[in-house]
Amino acid sequence: MAYIRVFSFKPFREMVKKRGISRNRLHTHYGIPHSTIDSLYKDKSITFNSLQDICEALDCNLEDVAVILRKHFGDMSRVD
Repeated sequence: MAYIRVFSFKPFREMVKKRGISRNRLHTHYGIPHSTIDSLYKDKSITFNSLQDICEALDCNLEDVAVILRKHFGDMSRVD
């Protein structure tokens, strides 16, 4: 079977929920662009510069934002 590795931003979503940070606050207070926020909530790709900016803004580590999952090549459904 063929596998690929995909990013999931579920740790990010769990962290901001636990901290009580809304999407609007991510943008207005932390300066994260709306397009990046949308990508994080939809498990779409973002740049490493964006990851670094998020970690700096939220005072967290990369593992608090993303995890790499191994997915079967035929199963490209959204990761929750």
